[in-house]
Amino acid sequence: MGLFARANRRAMLALLVTISVIAGSLTVGATSAAAIGPSIAVSQQVSSSVLVGQDASFTLTASNPDIALAVPQYNASFRTVLPVGVTYKSGSTSPSSAGEPTIVRDAVTGQQTLIWSNVADVQVGSTFSLSFKATPDPATLSVGWSFDSAGEAYASSDPKLLPKFDAQGVPIANASVSSAQTAPATTQVTAITVAKSEPSPEGELLRGVHTHSTIYTLKVTNNDKNATNAVVVEDYIPAGMEFLGCGGVDHSTGVEYPGATSLTTTPTIASAS
Repeated sequence: MGLFARANRRAMLALLVTISVIAGSLTVGATSAAAIGPSIAVSQQVSSSVLVGQDASFTLTASNPDIALAVPQYNASFRTVLPVGVTYKSGSTSPSSAGEPTIVRDAVTGQQTLIWSNVADVQVGSTFSLSFKATPDPATLSVGWSFDSAGEAYASSDPKLLPKFDAQGVPIANASVSSAQTAPATTQVTAITVAKSEPSPEGELLRGVHTHSTIYTLKVTNNDKNATNAVVVEDYIPAGMEFLGCGGVDHSTGVEYPGATSLTTTPTIASAS
């Protein structure tokens, strides 16, 4: 009986040691998997507004941050699903070396999925950007409407493995392929656009109204589909600046500072055209 008990204890001890070794192996394996490092990242820039029927601009940037455990990301690919009523503008991809995207169209809605495959390898600490244009259909997205878009990036930790997509443009999962997606960005469809410019180098204007005046220009552009009437444009002058609306006339009670010139030298602004 005593011999059996000792043998049984030895068997249990061996079982416990075996389980402990196996558990230790599992723990080491999990640590190795976690040591693969971070995956690809992606950001997006899109037109905040676009004239009805005109092209909107999109830029997708894949990045591989230089942080601990980072590894090269190979065969980077981009994917974006355009909103219904927005279509890719042929030949607009930049750089041209990325080639034209594969376009998958939904048979019912006509919605386009764009895929640029294997456009670059993204080394640690580097980025790769791809730009393109797409046009909203004015019959679907008229003035006052907006649309959202998001971009995706895919890359492989194995240089011999490409990110793949099925016939519907859906990514095919693979343990060696990482992916990232941007937050949706909104583009507003408008009837007009307003651009403001000022000629000072580096956007810096020296202090002194009497000597260092400048001219701001507002450019209002209408769409090429319909007339836009009764347009009112408002602009705000930053604090610390003065509107010299008289042009060439000085109503000052005195000079701004010793040696300052008269406001009679202020340029006269031409009427709007």
